[in-house]
Amino acid sequence: RRSAAAATGLKETAAAMRAPDAGTVANKRTSKENVVVLAKEAGIKLEVKPWDFLSNIAKDAARGWFVKRAEERGIQWSQSVAGFGARQGELDGLFQQITDPNLRYPEYYTLPFHGYDQGNLSWLAAHELEAATQSMCLGYYDGLSWQDAQ
Repeated sequence: RRSAAAATGLKETAAAMRAPDAGTVANKRTSKENVVVLAKEAGIKLEVKPWDFLSNIAKDAARGWFVKRAEERGIQWSQSVAGFGARQGELDGLFQQITDPNLRYPEYYTLPFHGYDQGNLSWLAAHELEAATQSMCLGYYDGLSWQDAQ
């Protein structure tokens, strides 16, 4: 088969040379399946599912926006999170003292939620709690400090 790239004098990559004709996967049911089949046939490993990849980009962008907005309005988000992180050893020790290994939390606490892949009971969620709580009012009252808005 002669490709469009060859016709124009462009060099195809090895993956492109191995890629099947689109017609060979046309009978698949969904475009997601088509992408997976094409990738496998071309020898490309899809380590990350496309939706998960895009979802992570969106979560990271949203978290960045919240942190930036909070810090621009005087909330010391990064310092607060770093402070809790610096005390993680102490927190782990306290957690070990009070934890009940027989206690099973409801699933909604441990499923991904609000950008926390391990759920609201993760250490990241705990470290961000104070700064996130302070920033909750920022969208409600323009022109006020976060302290006054609360």
